[in-house]
Amino acid sequence: MPPLPLAVNAGALNVRSGPSTRYRRLGQVYRGNRVQVTGSNGAWLQISYRGQAAWVHGSYLSPAGSGPAPTLSSSSARASSGSAATSSS
Repeated sequence: MPPLPLAVNAGALNVRSGPSTRYRRLGQVYRGNRVQVTGSNGAWLQISYRGQAAWVHGSYLSPAGSGPAPTLSSSSARASSGSAATSSS
């Protein structure tokens, strides 16, 4: 049975190229977006982001509810080149 999707529970969650804040930020996913975990490294979870492997901190994800929620799409997974104030990794 495939793993259940997880939902982002932070307003904006940074998506990184590796499992640490030392890695480059690829973009962000937003509250309610569902992500599919493909791997892990400690508290960091690997997801598929825009067709590539990427990482988010697991403390900002929770089990997705049974109701419909937005999925990770190009409109909800905007890449950000500037710095945005967020409380997430």
